[in-house]
Amino acid sequence: MKYIMGLLLLSLAVTGTAQQNTSDSCRYTKVDGGYLLVLRKGDSVIRELEKMVQQEMLQSGNFSGLGFLSAVRFGYFNPATKTYEPKDFTNVELAGLTGSIAWEENEVSLHLHGVVGDRQMETHSGHILSAVVGTGSVEIFINFNTQPLSRKTDPATGAKVLQVNCPAKKVQVAPFQPAGNQ
Repeated sequence: MKYIMGLLLLSLAVTGTAQQNTSDSCRYTKVDGGYLLVLRKGDSVIRELEKMVQQEMLQSGNFSGLGFLSAVRFGYFNPATKTYEPKDFTNVELAGLTGSIAWEENEVSLHLHGVVGDRQMETHSGHILSAVVGTGSVEIFINFNTQPLSRKTDPATGAKVLQVNCPAKKVQVAPFQPAGNQ
């Protein structure tokens, strides 16, 4: 009987520890190849992604995700006005989220696009201006890079463009020809 009670108490202790380790304040964990960010009802997708990137000091990266959103604001970038034309949707499945992580003037600069589906199975997509997690969760897998990347506003288009550091061009040198073999 003492043995059974001991097992029961051990089981309760382990269960209690597991619940403590999955507290509502914990949103991400390191996994092979990157991080897994799990957002819960009411979380701002952009704010939580930015916070995680800052806490982990990620230089750059990309991510993908899925889940359920109570609200999402997509924007279509109008090149004539150099502004986003917003459109809001509520209570939608996030069928696909993709994006990149960079920095702009010492601030995290995220670029997010998504596809959502509504109750009628119609899809909507675009640049994500804001998104709030609904029932369930949003799961985001983040791959990170060690090379820092930055984003700058292109004055011609008004769009924020990812900057790449191109390797120096190699100078072509004629092969060595020993004297007398010309």
